[in-house]
Amino acid sequence: MIWTFPFAYTGSDSTFMAYDLPSRSVISYTLVNRGDSLTMRAHDKRRVDQGDVPLQDNTKLCRIGDDHYMGQCFHAQDHFFSLLDKDFNQIGYFGNSPIPESITNAGDRLQGCMNAGYGISIFAPYELPYIGCYAMRDGKPIKLWEDNFAEKTYLVRGTTLFFKPEETIGYTWNVAIGKKYIYILWNDDLLFKYFERPNNQDPAGADIVFIYDHDGNRIARLKTDVELCKITLSEDEQTLYGLTQPDYTLVTFDLPETYPAIK
Repeated sequence: MIWTFPFAYTGSDSTFMAYDLPSRSVISYTLVNRGDSLTMRAHDKRRVDQGDVPLQDNTKLCRIGDDHYMGQCFHAQDHFFSLLDKDFNQIGYFGNSPIPESITNAGDRLQGCMNAGYGISIFAPYELPYIGCYAMRDGKPIKLWEDNFAEKTYLVRGTTLFFKPEETIGYTWNVAIGKKYIYILWNDDLLFKYFERPNNQDPAGADIVFIYDHDGNRIARLKTDVELCKITLSEDEQTLYGLTQPDYTLVTFDLPETYPAIK
């Protein structure tokens, strides 16, 4: 079994990449139609340069711009992401942590979702209600905007970040990007309710979808009637697709053309 993180390669065709974390390699796959079934054909494997920091992981990758990639490396407070070229050679660092404090356990506590499309790249940590939007401009990665879509509640002792299960609210499951909007799938329970579930019971999914436009304006807060673990969009952005949690049933939701002003 290979532990992988899939991410979009071209964005519009059937080719995608999977980051094989144990071997630190990116494998390209193409979906091939075999009549009544689909198969994945691997056609390229490239090693990801881990840079000059021995403990750096680049635990997740996504595209930024047309020919660069960004990875979660948690190298330093102002070097939160690694920048890689089209051949996955590390060429620099960029980006700030979602919290102002300098901590030593960012790799454990600040991992999150990443996605890219339509010229922007998104990062949203799992356990903080935060979103950061990045893009390449004149050959350099820049932060376009950031926002906290709920109150951030945490504690830093020394250089260690802790969350307060009895006070901290929310868990981000997934992010998706459409032509007009960005969608964040979020669970709004207290963390202790989210994690402290009976033995052998799957964690709760999420039923809140926050919507932003590409400029960082808050557009809407939707609530679904089922708990989801993954979301994606139709190309015309009129349908939201979701996988239910925990039984992974595919469901669809109709999306409106416009949304009322959010308060």
